Amino acid sequence: MRRFKGIVFVFILGYNFEGNELASVHVFDAMDDMGYSDNMIKQRRSMYEKIDAEFNRNNHQFIQITAGSKAEGLTKPYESDRDIVFENKCVECVLSGDESLAKDNNTLFEVVGEGCHPGHYKLKLLLKGKSYDENIEHATVHDNTTGHNYLSSYLFTTGIRSKESYLENSDSVFRKKVKTGPSLPRSKGLYEEDRVYAFRCSSQGKILASWHSMDRHHWPTKELREEVIKYPAHLVPVGCKGSPTFHMEWRICFIPGEKLMTSSLKNCQQKLFILLKKVNSTHLKPICDDMSSFIMKNVLYWIAEESEPELFTPNTLLHFLIKSLSKLRKALQCGYLPYFMIPERNVLFNKTTESQMKLLLTKLDQLIDEGPKCVLNLSIISQSLWQRVTERKRMGQVRDKMEILKLELWRIRAQVYEQGMSEKDIIDRAWQQEGYEKAQIELVGLLNPDWKDAFIEEVLAENINMDVHRPEEREHIQIVGKAFLESDFTHFLNYLCREGHIDSIPSYNDESVINAGGRWCLLLVKNMQ
Repeated sequence: MRRFKGIVFVFILGYNFEGNELASVHVFDAMDDMGYSDNMIKQRRSMYEKIDAEFNRNNHQFIQITAGSKAEGLTKPYESDRDIVFENKCVECVLSGDESLAKDNNTLFEVVGEGCHPGHYKLKLLLKGKSYDENIEHATVHDNTTGHNYLSSYLFTTGIRSKESYLENSDSVFRKKVKTGPSLPRSKGLYEEDRVYAFRCSSQGKILASWHSMDRHHWPTKELREEVIKYPAHLVPVGCKGSPTFHMEWRICFIPGEKLMTSSLKNCQQKLFILLKKVNSTHLKPICDDMSSFIMKNVLYWIAEESEPELFTPNTLLHFLIKSLSKLRKALQCGYLPYFMIPERNVLFNKTTESQMKLLLTKLDQLIDEGPKCVLNLSIISQSLWQRVTERKRMGQVRDKMEILKLELWRIRAQVYEQGMSEKDIIDRAWQQEGYEKAQIELVGLLNPDWKDAFIEEVLAENINMDVHRPEEREHIQIVGKAFLESDFTHFLNYLCREGHIDSIPSYNDESVINAGGRWCLLLVKNMQ
């Protein structure tokens, strides 16, 4: 390694990167400045917990649970989809014999695993609750063989998809996307959500009994396992791919428990997960769309289980990346990667075709042969490594401040939310809350210290060159810009008048406001991807 004018250069072809622990340290440090420091991960995790708590204060039908990498604090707001689970408060699922665990007056299902792939169940209706859901009624199928009624996962999600009443508001700002797995995706420009409607399962203690008692090499500790089994499981509406009863099956998940486990990992292990996700999205998912972050998480969990915690240091980050890719390659080759929570479930089952498998193995061979240098194929990592260290740290600090401010705005919006409110109503009410305007103004000030003049200039401009933007960016500008015109714009003008920056509300045309507001929002997105 050598330095020139504060820039860190990596000798791509030399031994200096291959096997050099300093290279691992530089990647570790660069990831701190990219928004993946231990402190930032904890802040992110805390903010999403607060957002969920605010939403749940005013929602009587569902409990919102941010899941996946957002809940674990490992991704920025626009870096990937936000996974949101909506737990129906009036439905519970239990194993046979656990009926006493259910609350009175709730609809009750028994989870039946016979004939299903491990980790999947059918839901047998035991009791209709006082608040019996219309969509559950329509998705219930009678089995003439057993004489029981079962809930179809396919009919359930199809019914929700067709009913806007299941979404917290029917604002046209959000656009539905093609259903994938158990989720009902929607987007607002470049912001995307995967929404999953799920039922609580109170029998997690029995389901995880063997996992809880299993001897572990290094992780998770007995104390951590004791905590994990206290959290409920959830059943989400998707069957095992290739199963003859696919449309009737539900998959069990341990969302809060896995969040606790990921949060218990060292920062080096969390950074390893982030690198695995980036390798996957860059190299593997383009080959096979079923290569998911969930698979990468299970690779990480098994690596953490078999390795001494003390070995995970900034010096060994890239060593463990190659070790993880080797483990993934071995699993793909034999077609089996056990789910960490239920080892009998194969998370690779029916995920790849023969041709996809060959391409995946070839790609993994290339990455493993490259060794630590393979991270240089990840554009966001290589760009960060080539930045001046002082400038990278300065930009990282600004970016972190911007993200916390953005999450605080989302928290306040969740605080004022009431079921049925439109996007405009939510934002208008949020602007009336203490701290919202201050956070908004500070945020745009970080985007551009001269934002007041620049913003007015763009709003009054007759023409804005949109050709510099990619098609998906132009779409984002139009969608978010229209929402900005209908909600935030008036509040920004009122602020500028009140502060004496403008004497009165200027004349403007809607298209200019949409383009200007949308472009500013796009700039924010690019800082948080």
